[in-house]
Amino acid sequence: MATLNHFIRKYSKKDNYSIYLRLRIGRDVDITASTGKYIKSNYWSDKTKDFKTTISAPKEELKHFNSLKDQIRSLKSKIENKLNDFPKSEITSDWLKNEIDNFNNPNNNKTYSNYLTNNIDYLLEDAPVRENQKGGYGLSKSRINAYKNTKRLILEFEKLKRKRLKVYDVNLEFKKRFLSFLINEKQFTKNYALKILSNVKSVCNNAETLNIEINPQLKKIKTKSIKNEFIIYLDNNELQKIKELDISHSKALENARKWLLLGCNIGQRATDLLNITDNNFVYRNGRKVIEIVQQKTNKEVTIPLNKEAKEIYDNGLPYKISIQKFNTYCKDVCKLAEINQPTKGQLFNNETKRTEIGIYEKWQLISTHVCRRSYATNYYGSGIPTVLLMQVTAHSTEKMFLKYIGKKSADYAQQIAEYYDKINLTEKTTPVEKTENLKAV
Repeated sequence: MATLNHFIRKYSKKDNYSIYLRLRIGRDVDITASTGKYIKSNYWSDKTKDFKTTISAPKEELKHFNSLKDQIRSLKSKIENKLNDFPKSEITSDWLKNEIDNFNNPNNNKTYSNYLTNNIDYLLEDAPVRENQKGGYGLSKSRINAYKNTKRLILEFEKLKRKRLKVYDVNLEFKKRFLSFLINEKQFTKNYALKILSNVKSVCNNAETLNIEINPQLKKIKTKSIKNEFIIYLDNNELQKIKELDISHSKALENARKWLLLGCNIGQRATDLLNITDNNFVYRNGRKVIEIVQQKTNKEVTIPLNKEAKEIYDNGLPYKISIQKFNTYCKDVCKLAEINQPTKGQLFNNETKRTEIGIYEKWQLISTHVCRRSYATNYYGSGIPTVLLMQVTAHSTEKMFLKYIGKKSADYAQQIAEYYDKINLTEKTTPVEKTENLKAV
């Protein structure tokens, strides 16, 4: 009778240990091989000599732990099912290692299609085990939907061109024609079109790992987003109008206003803002601050409370709502506060199902993202060093921060000039004075 067990070897003080399989068949076969997988030492029970039943860990790590248990279970089941297909004399260490290798690399002998849409499917098949931007595994639902949408657009483009595209067809000419299709035919914004193209490039890079030939021009296809033409934020006067607005008739709008004002004073994305609770407020060096781990970047951020944020906290935090409701209520609150000056921006048209550029009343352009951008824009040039503002917004570079709020080189010059004035390094000279001085000479 065959027995197959998994175990670890604690032969040194390590944090991660290799997981092994031991296969025994009567007295004749007793072989061991590494599964090629690892487990943290504190997730293994020395008492049961198995995975711990439950662990306390961050969400992504817990997901990886459960996936690891499932993989070991599936591996053992596959090997046990194959034992009857081989005579005992062939069940050797090499046989066991080969079965493990085939399990870990199931596509070694698989033949892949070189068509572009098929390769989108291959990427989606691996979605649960692909590395994500947070350093964990598993693509988010939004990323999966983005690739599905990319496939739909490629199919539409192929139908228009009457040609089925291959991975090798993605070259500079493809870039030109595909972007023209997305921008001129589909009426997408340039940035959104570039995101779609970036998805296509990612699919081709994945195809290369499957030994599918890519075009040498692929690396020359640039998908860097262009500068955002429409920087929508609420200035301090508008925030004051929102604060003073009488909306006592609606608890929902009062609650949304609290979230909106809090967000504009702590500079966080809605995904992080709407998850803040009393537990996020702590004292550091005698000052009350908010501490969070940003969902998108996985960065730890500590935010000191300004007067407005402290007032909101002291009066009681708003109750939790969804991002969708917050997005809708933000518009309603700003409309009632008469944030209605004509503003150029882009807005989704429900009738055409497209994002369209135009002149709208400003409240129509307000979304959940206004919080982070308002904080960054209002505090830039206020005297707080940009590098400190970046610690709150979690931008990686000053270039990214300034691009985010739409600042140009002229703004640098103005900020430096104001700093010179502040520390008395220069005197202001008006154009008139300059002219008079020149005449005097």
